[in-house]
Amino acid sequence: MNGQHAIRNIKTYWTLHLAPFFGQIRAAEVTNETIARYVDQRLQAGAKNATVNRETACLKRMFNLGLEKGKVIRCPQFPAALKEKNVRKGFVEDGQYAKLAVAWSREGL
Repeated sequence: MNGQHAIRNIKTYWTLHLAPFFGQIRAAEVTNETIARYVDQRLQAGAKNATVNRETACLKRMFNLGLEKGKVIRCPQFPAALKEKNVRKGFVEDGQYAKLAVAWSREGL
């Protein structure tokens, strides 16, 4: 809707992980416990905390859109986000980016 490139990721989350778990459950039957089971199952399968956070954020957005459109009557409470260990610690400044771009173009990357 906003032209964001993340739609590819959202489709992947749904197709590979959310649909197999939630696809046959009516939205009205999804509870806090159902979501907690999903999170546990994904972690047991080896998914990283950041991945599970993106998937549950996607599901939460689906519920909120359903509320806005009148398709669902309630949104379950989602658990707090899992702690992510690989968070970004800094940013590349414009000057640094220009140097990296030149170096990468020389390497053929």
